[in-house]
Amino acid sequence: MNCNNVRELILTDFSDNELSPDKQKMLETHLATCLACRNLAAGIKECSGVLSGAERISLDRDKIWQRIVAEIDAEKTSSVIYEPVRGVSVWEKLFAAVKPAYVLASLGLVILLTSFVVRRPPVVTVQLQEKEEEVQYLAYVIDQFAADESEGDNLGTSIEEYFL
Repeated sequence: MNCNNVRELILTDFSDNELSPDKQKMLETHLATCLACRNLAAGIKECSGVLSGAERISLDRDKIWQRIVAEIDAEKTSSVIYEPVRGVSVWEKLFAAVKPAYVLASLGLVILLTSFVVRRPPVVTVQLQEKEEEVQYLAYVIDQFAADESEGDNLGTSIEEYFL
């Protein structure tokens, strides 16, 4: 037998002196080897010894059950759920009247903030003629640069030619 089974026997049948002879022998065998279970059994015997001198009362279970049911029924009929009526304060009345204004103000604020966050980049209109002039100017500069390089050993300025 393991300790869990023995503890259950000690707390139930052993404490009531209702063990069968087989279970009594198995319990005694286990208690001879297990100190923890032996201490538990000794504690239960000590408590039972103190309580054994007490007068036993016989109870009529039917009467007890009838009293319980009667008390439950009496409690059901006597208990009324009471919810106090609460008056509406001036602040609640004022807030109820101002709710639409708060909603509209909140909506306006949301729209204003999203207009700042979601801005489109400004549209730049460019004249086609201005772009054509820029392209022609860049082509002229590139041609001048290419022409200067094709002249040979021309170093570019007279100062460079003087020193080199």
